[in-house]
Amino acid sequence: MGFPKIFVLSLSRSADRRAAISDQFSSCKFEFFDAVDGYALTDTDINKYFDTIHISRFESYMTPGAFGCALSHAFIYKRIVNSGLPGAFIFEDDVIVDQDTLDRLPQIEQYCLDSDIDVLMLFFLNLKVTNLTGPRGSSYPSSIIYSPSSIDDIPLSTVAYYISRSASDKLTSGLFPIKRGADAWKDFFKLKLIDNIYVAYPCIVGHSDRKGEIDYAATSRLGHAISRFARFCDRHNIPILNPIFRSRRRRRMEHMSQVNIVAPSVTREV
Repeated sequence: MGFPKIFVLSLSRSADRRAAISDQFSSCKFEFFDAVDGYALTDTDINKYFDTIHISRFESYMTPGAFGCALSHAFIYKRIVNSGLPGAFIFEDDVIVDQDTLDRLPQIEQYCLDSDIDVLMLFFLNLKVTNLTGPRGSSYPSSIIYSPSSIDDIPLSTVAYYISRSASDKLTSGLFPIKRGADAWKDFFKLKLIDNIYVAYPCIVGHSDRKGEIDYAATSRLGHAISRFARFCDRHNIPILNPIFRSRRRRRMEHMSQVNIVAPSVTREV
């Protein structure tokens, strides 16, 4: 069993994030995949790749950063298919991974291949308490693979996950023109672009409390301005202010990480 393919999605200009990733992944082979900068997309680009009529209804969510993220993940899926890979691990550059996890990635990939798993989320968040059914199997000594108990329990996040070539092929064929964010797994399942999705719980990897490059939910000009200011504070590590923003992000992630394990007999796996 060879070492699986690892893509790390990162903006080419994010030198500090790339340096941190290189330190974490120094023991294994990985590839930086240059993310699309949504703020550099032209109107021609947006009209080419996105369903502008549909996304106009979700302006607070489908921001330029979200455009870039969605397009970046779609391009990786195309790369997986064109390269004939059995699947790949996809990480974003704000992931936190330890050496033990990296050592076990071949084992995790083999489990996914043997079990016909389309998507296995190594990290996830949700806007509600996530009900999980399981266990389905073990992927890690301290982590169990579960199924979302219902379609509404399919969580969010593209920070870290494994995706099969089959799922990548269906997503490559069915995503365009793009109507949704990269982590709209619930919609992808409903549209039959993925056959199944599982999560590892507790999460196998962590998530940095640094400000991300994507502004998903800034619902006003003021919200966008605050988000840009928070990113400036993070990038330059502004004293007092940056710790405050980081503390807020940690609290928000804790709120979005609530899980309830449900008895299999009263649920339907997705």
